[in-house]
Amino acid sequence: MYKKEYPPLLSEGFKEIKIWQLDSVFLEPFGENQHRKYLIDRFKAFISEFEVLNLSAEIWIDGSFCTRKPEPKDIDVVFLIDRNEIDSLDERGKIIFESLLMQRDEVIVRYGIDVYFIDRNNETEKEKWIETYGFDASHLNTKGIYQINILKNV
Repeated sequence: MYKKEYPPLLSEGFKEIKIWQLDSVFLEPFGENQHRKYLIDRFKAFISEFEVLNLSAEIWIDGSFCTRKPEPKDIDVVFLIDRNEIDSLDERGKIIFESLLMQRDEVIVRYGIDVYFIDRNNETEKEKWIETYGFDASHLNTKGIYQINILKNV
């Protein structure tokens, strides 16, 4: 079955953006797009809940949300987090972490986000995700990866 490809918003490489730039990058090029606005608002809510954990993270954003597709189904993201920071969470933190980053089916329904996480120190996993996120579905055309950094409060 043929899946229509849309041009990427970023042709190649990484581009760091801030949370406050989500609307200008992913909504403004589409005008008054209520579906994209909804996904962005849910993503911001997800990030707010994640920030409660006080973990540093690099977030890579991908999927049709990062293309000119007017109404993507969801936002694909991968969180790169230091495994040692995760292991040092208290019990409450581990429960929150599990609900946000391990229960993917619930996260898709609640936030419209298809979320994954990897250990930010695992270079093999990072390369795998760069190969996955750095190309369109046909794996013939490059596309860029948007990146948001969340810093741990010290």
